[in-house]
Amino acid sequence: NPSISSAGFEVISIIAYNPNITRAGVEKIRGVNSDGTINKLLEYEIIEEAGRLDVPGRPITYKVSENFYKLFGNKNL
Repeated sequence: NPSISSAGFEVISIIAYNPNITRAGVEKIRGVNSDGTINKLLEYEIIEEAGRLDVPGRPITYKVSENFYKLFGNKNL
């Protein structure tokens, strides 16, 4: 099992309850840069890219992955 920091749990919960949120959206809620945390959660395959917003810059959106549900023993939110 991956070692998840408290920052990681914050980001997971934000993404779980706000599917298709951007990195900027996560950072707006948390109030701090979340690059490292998001990259680690992507590496652990707990979150995944959901697509891109149709706005300038086409930012990536995120959602929880199937591994999220397996890791936490849930079938859905």
